[in-house]
Amino acid sequence: MVLVIDIETTGLLPSEDKIVEVAAVFVNLDDLSYEPAFSSLCNPGLSEEDLEDVWICYEEFITPEEILSSDPMTEVARQFKKIVGERLWTCFNLEFEQNFLTRAPWSIPQTKYPCLMKTMTPICAIPMSWGYKWPTLTEAYHTIGGEESSTHRAFGDATKAAEIFIWLVKNKHLKL
Repeated sequence: MVLVIDIETTGLLPSEDKIVEVAAVFVNLDDLSYEPAFSSLCNPGLSEEDLEDVWICYEEFITPEEILSSDPMTEVARQFKKIVGERLWTCFNLEFEQNFLTRAPWSIPQTKYPCLMKTMTPICAIPMSWGYKWPTLTEAYHTIGGEESSTHRAFGDATKAAEIFIWLVKNKHLKL
């Protein structure tokens, strides 16, 4: 089993910002099926006023009330670490998410699996003046034939990333 993880955060800087939602999908390497493993919002201890200024809230993907009424981040991190355990895992934007997940209270060990976004870059082949740009999750998902259902929530994004992972394995772009 491999875990495909996605997080939603209060910003882009792991040293300052916090995870507010985490989800994971198990991918069975024997038959390349997948199933839900974990999904939870978490309260990082910010005020409602602070959360209203967070991109994911002011764009109305997640409300401050949903975050404030969820379990404390330390409790969600404890539960999530039990799911991850010693399993191998990956993410769509691995460097970004790993920078959050390896910090306390999450403290998830770094993964050895490659970044799905970087693996999809030459496959999506979106030209820029310097070469190919890193695709968004939506662009990569469309490339493998997925239909758009953008929710910008951790579980939906983890599921799309799991489908990309499976596609990469089936098409021999990712070695196990």
